[in-house]
Amino acid sequence: MNSTKYFGLKVIKSSLLAGLIVNFACVVEAQSIGPSRGKAKNSAASFQASIPALIKEAQASAETITDYALRTDAYCLISNSKAKCEGLAAAEQLLSRATNIAQKISDSHVRIGALINVSVTQRQIGDRSDSRRTLSLAVGCTEQISNVNERVKNLYDVETAQLKAGLSSDSALTARQISDWMAKAVDAPETEKNLGAQQKALIQLGETQAYCGDYQGAQKTAKKLGDYEYGNAMVMSDIAVAYADRGNIVDAETSADRIDSIFSDAIDKAYYHILRGQLKSGDISSAESTLEKLNSSKYSSKRDIMVSKGESGDLDGVLTLMLNPATNNYYLPNYDNFGRMSCAVAEAKAHHFGEAIQFLQKLRGSGLESEATAKVIGLRAKAGDFQPAIGTARHMANAYWKVVALTQIVDAIADQGVPSRARGAA
Repeated sequence: MNSTKYFGLKVIKSSLLAGLIVNFACVVEAQSIGPSRGKAKNSAASFQASIPALIKEAQASAETITDYALRTDAYCLISNSKAKCEGLAAAEQLLSRATNIAQKISDSHVRIGALINVSVTQRQIGDRSDSRRTLSLAVGCTEQISNVNERVKNLYDVETAQLKAGLSSDSALTARQISDWMAKAVDAPETEKNLGAQQKALIQLGETQAYCGDYQGAQKTAKKLGDYEYGNAMVMSDIAVAYADRGNIVDAETSADRIDSIFSDAIDKAYYHILRGQLKSGDISSAESTLEKLNSSKYSSKRDIMVSKGESGDLDGVLTLMLNPATNNYYLPNYDNFGRMSCAVAEAKAHHFGEAIQFLQKLRGSGLESEATAKVIGLRAKAGDFQPAIGTARHMANAYWKVVALTQIVDAIADQGVPSRARGAA
């Protein structure tokens, strides 16, 4: 790194940490207890006795979450911890409640996603029969979706979960439903009386086919759009998105490159998902190259790269992106907050917890404060620095992120060589 750039990084880090708030309740205890750098010396065994209280506190926080989708997710997190430390029966009981809460979600798509999440958790802890029943409930929820394309996509999500769970007979029944409803989706454009409605229906059909992995069908649908080049571009974009979301970056890029350059929104949509797929696989370098192909999505994509660099421990990479935001002034404050969160995570990855806490202090009052704090707590617990992690988690105001933090601590204690009831039974 050249000296000018190094100096710039030091300056921005100093400016980010200047004028720190000193009365930040969420982190004051964490600052005062334990080392700020290096591995902590308190053993997991000495904290084994605190696990029941931590789980109880997490569950009490979950009960206060008013958003049903978030509460369902919180129950799943706690159930995983219960299965590790208290045994299968305790986890099954809470997951039964999670199933009931998930069914109260008003949005059908969100409700189905929540039920799939519960089913996955049930399968992970070894409760295959309840997992199967929960997925059956998810199939039933699709009957409330009137839009044919949305119904097909939700059925596809359930079928995918059934296949992953090894439920071949159930997935075959769901696949039959998908086939029947897809046939209706294919016929839908022909029933439209005006050209505009037909084109819209074809675009929706192409998206559905791509989402379900029927790339040839989607390409045929794109051809049906004829001279409507914008519609063709949108379907090709959806094909690229589907490939990228499945981790097939090569075919995603091939599809994206076929989109005419005049349709910038279609190109942006395709390459944004390609970039996210690259980040998901840990290929940050390729994501940075993809960034140059984006226009309207450049801000959110650069933010995502910055977060990934923080999670990989690349503090200098985060600071470099903060020096060159390449975004308009309207988004800059939020961009800087993502930068501060990423810096906190990168410092915590290096076990520089004092510095991480300083960055957390600069996030006070922002929408990222709780998420960032939970991430640092998780990394601190993994490092074995349990006492300050527990102290910080107990001061968190956001109920959902408090559950995330507490369950990360419980899991870290359980995973660091302490025999649990669940492991003993296994």
